[in-house]
Amino acid sequence: MFKLKQLKWSLLLCAALFSTLSFTACGGDDGDDPEPEDTCVPEFASAVATGSFMGTAYTIVEGTAEEDFADANNYRFNLYGEAVMGDPCDGFNFDKPKLSIIFSIPKEVGVYNLGVAAGNTVTFNDATVVNEVNADIATCGGVEILSVTATEITGRIDAFANSTSDLNGTFTVALCP
Repeated sequence: MFKLKQLKWSLLLCAALFSTLSFTACGGDDGDDPEPEDTCVPEFASAVATGSFMGTAYTIVEGTAEEDFADANNYRFNLYGEAVMGDPCDGFNFDKPKLSIIFSIPKEVGVYNLGVAAGNTVTFNDATVVNEVNADIATCGGVEILSVTATEITGRIDAFANSTSDLNGTFTVALCP
């Protein structure tokens, strides 16, 4: 009888100890863990933008920027990994490459961090797929506009979507009217 009573108390003590350890292991935030935005600070490369596009090596060859149809205060960029056949600024040019990197940022020289809270993303868009969306969205990194002239925009990009879609380096694109 005494051993049974001792066993019950031992089991109860073990259960209480286990519960205490479980709650302390899952305790509140002590401020030591970095927020996702803290780990997404852009580190711009100085060479032409390269990376991977859904698992395939990708280097920026050409691109365009124009006033964003959704917000007149922004430029909408399209970066391509191959040359555009014909006029890249022609909105009816259907010979543009099907793989493009798309983003919109303000019409001002500066650094624009990517992230949901910042309201800036970079889309790795594969338009070869018909009637489906095939895209990776980068919310980590940033875009920097270095200069804007009447005919072109120069900048840098460091965008990370996942292990198969990322881009880092410089770009110069045509500024379309």
